[in-house]
Amino acid sequence: QWPSGLRLPSHRVLADAIQVARQTLALAIGTLLEEQLLTTAHGQGTW
Repeated sequence: QWPSGLRLPSHRVLADAIQVARQTLALAIGTLLEEQLLTTAHGQGTW
């Protein structure tokens, strides 16, 4: 679980930390964005 309002690390860092492929991580983040569980701002990150 990730605290609300805390920016996620970069995809590369997060994928390495949880030992998944970056594409797998990107798909999971995409799903969470669609479900409005995460938000993103171009060039600023994902929360």
